[in-house]
Amino acid sequence: RDTSELSDATLCTTTPAPDQDVVNEALGSGLTHSELITQRNTESDCVGCHGPMDPIGIALEGFDASGRWDPDYDPFHYDIDPGFPGSSDPDASTPAEIAAALARSPEVSSCVVTKFFEFTHGRAAGAEDQCTLAQAYERFEESNHSFTALVSALVSAPSFRLRRIPTANREREHAHQTS
Repeated sequence: RDTSELSDATLCTTTPAPDQDVVNEALGSGLTHSELITQRNTESDCVGCHGPMDPIGIALEGFDASGRWDPDYDPFHYDIDPGFPGSSDPDASTPAEIAAALARSPEVSSCVVTKFFEFTHGRAAGAEDQCTLAQAYERFEESNHSFTALVSALVSAPSFRLRRIPTANREREHAHQTS
């Protein structure tokens, strides 16, 4: 679950919820954590989602809930290796290498631009926003991932500057002004 949230947040992917019966069966099977990881990376019903996510999770699993690293953690005791499959550096296996691969990833940059568009515009991007997204992405990349450049590109776009107050808000404002 944590790795799918990371993937959703950084790559703008949507990970489907697993079949709860399958999850309950796997959790009640008596398998160790390591055996469960192996099982879900070899069974055809599971590997589609877990294949890309679990190697990242294994690389980051050594962090506790407060973000401290467990120096005794050994990510190589699983039957799959830690890594970042599908990235520009699929052999990245340490948290630092994965962070560097994420920073170089055009998919992550695109996702950041999309998330900031949604934040600044208060809505999801539509087909009519593709030029704005492309221009913001270009400025973000050219500026070496400067958030100032990204926000400037988004708020100077006509889709931001010329947006209208939603109808319900306009009616409330009009009622407030006339009372």
